[in-house]
Amino acid sequence: MFSEALRSLPNVRSSQRNVKQTPVWGHGYRYVDPTHGPQDNSAFYKRMQTEVPEHWKDLPAVAHIGARDPLGKKSVLAQWTAAIPALDVHRYPEVGHFVAESKGKEIADSILAMLGH
Repeated sequence: MFSEALRSLPNVRSSQRNVKQTPVWGHGYRYVDPTHGPQDNSAFYKRMQTEVPEHWKDLPAVAHIGARDPLGKKSVLAQWTAAIPALDVHRYPEVGHFVAESKGKEIADSILAMLGH
């Protein structure tokens, strides 16, 4: 199912654009698309940076991240752990973006452990 998103050239270009912007991940992007006009999700990210720490600061949370995914960079993970101090991060050096396809058991085990099962 996930490969469908990369079967059209506009989606591939959008994904590549987002990957290139990962050095400043978490701050949104602004650009003009020739077909759709101005694209700006910076307000969403600003809201996330405000609301996630406020509402999640005391909640247990777990993240499974592929180190080969640009979002798995240590600088990006540092943003998440700063926002959610209790976040239990599992980082897999050999995995890219689609962690669930190769680490399903590990994900399930960590969720059960977090829930005390």
